[in-house]
Amino acid sequence: MPCAMSHGINYFDSAWHYVDSQKMIGKYLTPKYPRESFILVGKLHFYEGTLHNWKLAMEGFEKELHDAGTDYMDLELMHAIGGEESMRVIEREDFWRFMRELKAGGRARHIGFSWHGQANDLDRLLTEHPEIEVVQIQANYFDHLTNIRYANGGGWDTYETCRRHGKQVIIMKQ
Repeated sequence: MPCAMSHGINYFDSAWHYVDSQKMIGKYLTPKYPRESFILVGKLHFYEGTLHNWKLAMEGFEKELHDAGTDYMDLELMHAIGGEESMRVIEREDFWRFMRELKAGGRARHIGFSWHGQANDLDRLLTEHPEIEVVQIQANYFDHLTNIRYANGGGWDTYETCRRHGKQVIIMKQ
């Protein structure tokens, strides 16, 4: 991380379920650099068997903060949503409100989600939840040229959907 920072890389995408990524941030980044000098992204999984209620979600978020050695995330994402199971848990537990409350309390400066679904479902969610500021999508140069739609989401159509809703976009690997 010091090498990354010395070369101008200041965006760190982490999650409590990425083995020790946040602990490494808390050990090598947070104590050595001013907190405002880097952007820290956290991700929470909302599935049965993981963070499937508010108590577990809050424990997961608190673990992110503790392990990273910070009192806020610059961006908190609902991770890997778009499938039936994640959407069922998010809707049932109203994790949309959970995310809004993290932001309202200053614990997450911005909120969003990483998307693994189809563009038509994304369009519906962004219409229903205008509070979402950022969407992380799968897209690459090949998608731009062919407009391929993968079974797990991605493609140029998801990017166009985000832009039509005025959302900031982060491209993840594909």
